[in-house]
Amino acid sequence: MKYLPFLTASAWLLLSQAAFACAACYGATDSATTRAMNMAILCLLGIVVGVLGGVALFILQLKRRSKKAGEDFTPSGRSEREEINSSPTLATGS
Repeated sequence: MKYLPFLTASAWLLLSQAAFACAACYGATDSATTRAMNMAILCLLGIVVGVLGGVALFILQLKRRSKKAGEDFTPSGRSEREEINSSPTLATGS
C-alpha cells in the first residue's frame, strides 16, 4: 500500500505520451526547436558572463580606489611625497 503512489507515477510516466522526449531532447539537430533552444542557452550564458564580468570589474575598481586612497595619505595626514621630502637624509662621510 505504501508503494501505490510510486507505482502510479511510474505507470503514468511509462505509458503516457508525455514521457516521450521532444525533438530537442531526443536529438533532432535540424529542428527549429533545437536551434531556438541553443540560441536561448547562448543568450543566457552571455547574460551570466556579462553580469559576472561587471561584478569583477566593480571589485577591481574598488581595489584600485582603495589602493590609491591608501597611498595618497599617511596617518600623519600628509601625503607620502611630503613625508619623503621632509624626512632627514643621511649624510655620508667619506
